[in-house]
Amino acid sequence: MTGTGMTVTQLRVPENTNEITCFAALLDPYDLREVTVTGDALHTQRIQLEYWKERWRAGLAENGLHHPLRRV
Repeated sequence: MTGTGMTVTQLRVPENTNEITCFAALLDPYDLREVTVTGDALHTQRIQLEYWKERWRAGLAENGLHHPLRRV
């Protein structure tokens, strides 16, 4: 949602899957630097944690920073 309350993106979840497995497909197309991403309790799964860790590492590598993420 933007500052004006407009939704930026949404995705229809196919019948043979769920919101958890569609999480990355929804966010991958976007540059998420310096933004806030919110989600409900459904999005507190380990798979989402791993997604954010990978995005964070990729951002560090892009910027020439190579400090590993040790714990979340």
